[in-house]
Amino acid sequence: MALGHVQSLSAAGSDYVTHGFYAANRAEELTAPNLEVTVLVSMNAVTDQVQAAAEGLSEADGLRAREAEIARLEKQSLDQTGLLSDVVSLYNGSEY
Repeated sequence: MALGHVQSLSAAGSDYVTHGFYAANRAEELTAPNLEVTVLVSMNAVTDQVQAAAEGLSEADGLRAREAEIARLEKQSLDQTGLLSDVVSLYNGSEY
């Protein structure tokens, strides 16, 4: 994936794949259109909150409650940090 972006930034006389590229400062950096990079900044266990939302509910209602709680947690994190947050299901829903 990165190779394609590097190739697209190369031009005649500037083969960045073969010769590389160095930006001496931020102003000289190249940008790759349509490139999105996701970086893991931190992880928090939210298993208790997600599972508590479905306690005592039917399977269908529990699923909706967990989904609503996950959406709430993701929005809360975005509001607090300004960063995109994803709650992920691990071990077939045993941990979040």
